[in-house]
Amino acid sequence: MYASKELKSRQLPPLLSPEKTTLTPAEWADLRKYFLNQLSEHMYGFTPPASREVRAELVDHGIKRFCAGKVIHRNYKLYFDTPKGEYSFPFALVLPKKVQAPPVIMHIAFRNFPDWYIPIEEITDQGFGIAVINYNDISEDATNSDYTLGLADHFIGNKTREKNEWGRIGVWAYGAMRLMDHLVTRDDIDTAHIAVSGHSRLGKTALWVAAQDERFFAVHVNDSGYGGAGLHRGHIGEKVEDFVRCGSKDWFCDNFLNILNQDENERPTDQHMLCACVAPRYLYVASAKDDRCVDWLSDMLS
Repeated sequence: MYASKELKSRQLPPLLSPEKTTLTPAEWADLRKYFLNQLSEHMYGFTPPASREVRAELVDHGIKRFCAGKVIHRNYKLYFDTPKGEYSFPFALVLPKKVQAPPVIMHIAFRNFPDWYIPIEEITDQGFGIAVINYNDISEDATNSDYTLGLADHFIGNKTREKNEWGRIGVWAYGAMRLMDHLVTRDDIDTAHIAVSGHSRLGKTALWVAAQDERFFAVHVNDSGYGGAGLHRGHIGEKVEDFVRCGSKDWFCDNFLNILNQDENERPTDQHMLCACVAPRYLYVASAKDDRCVDWLSDMLS
């Protein structure tokens, strides 16, 4: 009852018109395309076309006896074309030996692999594989709109961005989708069951990945907050003003800054639209109640 009252008070843009309670698959495809266009225009920026050529090369055979010898660990480098030539970044792939062609979680990580932060053994013991990428290898998380680093330089560089041109979240998401281009070609994983996961700003990234790319079976995000799963309307945690103050406004497109001069109820989008774009696939949202930056209630209501 409380959630219903709270949702009503936030005056969210409706996902469906009052007279429309169900959609055909074709109608949902059109509506999802509209939501993605709105989110691209007003928040994340538009994603450039996918690379034409993507390949992965084995770098080494990984850590011997990793996870007590229960897994196969390999390190690769992913290569793909861009408007400024080829770009590459490393990724690790860990698969349980006991499962043939396991489902895989693609985790967008803050640090290099192996990382204590990722419970690799627990994940693989449950029969899942995991592919890990460090977001800084795609494009370094620089502040104050420096787009000359990594993949961002291949698309933006020193030029002034258009108002609806993608930000760094979009760039990180692009890298994850290029890894997906490779993963779906492999015969040692279940290519129909690949999920993407991330925490905090990388939770925002993972959601944007899954919203755009229907090849992902599921998305798992933790503490994605404002700009992720959290509703803008009524949000009591971190807001766009905080991104501006700390120099991270470039995670989003410049149009996102229009929020600073808008009544929240006049904003054309909110994050329930982002979450909806994952449907009919699986979405799991977790939020820490004591995280002062993340408004767990706004995540839940979305």
